[in-house]
Amino acid sequence: MIMRTLEVKDSYVLSKLDLIEDRLLNLNHSDLEIGFEDKTNNLELKDEKLSENYLHDIINRGRTHDGYPEFQPAYESKSLGDKIDSGIHQYTIDLVEYMFSQRKCLGILYPPKSYCSWHNNANAAGYGLMFSWSATGEGDFRYWDLDKKEVVVIPDKKGWNVKTFYFGNYDYPEKLIYHASSNNCLRYSMGFNFLEEEKTWEDTNKMLENNE
Repeated sequence: MIMRTLEVKDSYVLSKLDLIEDRLLNLNHSDLEIGFEDKTNNLELKDEKLSENYLHDIINRGRTHDGYPEFQPAYESKSLGDKIDSGIHQYTIDLVEYMFSQRKCLGILYPPKSYCSWHNNANAAGYGLMFSWSATGEGDFRYWDLDKKEVVVIPDKKGWNVKTFYFGNYDYPEKLIYHASSNNCLRYSMGFNFLEEEKTWEDTNKMLENNE
């Protein structure tokens, strides 16, 4: 399984991350609301949807699980549609171009006490990078280790947390990564997909870790 944390040293990317963080810290929260896909208060389902019982339910569904998280309580903007902030949106576009990514595949702001339920992104297979900003570090990323048959929890640190990975699809079940996240403070996550462009992804990883 390809999954590791990455320390960003590239000055251009760090400058964009600083700008995004500044926008996050200065959001107008009166313009935000938590969106739910049903009438249930999904925040109250956090423990259930992060449990191993629910994880194994998702695993046992096989291909009938489409890859998306079923529960993901997140902030939505009342005035910008799916864009929480126009400045953040533009900065992520800048990062897509600079990092030679195929596309931005995620941009989501989680309110405190939120989570992203177990899923595997089999619908978006390929090499990728995940940037998560944590207001206080009270959160984590967790995944199911297929070899050890156990949940591995990676605690967040305050500020930016970056992971580089490969998500498989159902044609290669040994490369599926079932994962979830939890946060007790404000958390913003953005993902960048390189599809099957392994060389481009590897070069971008090296660039991000180089401070020259």
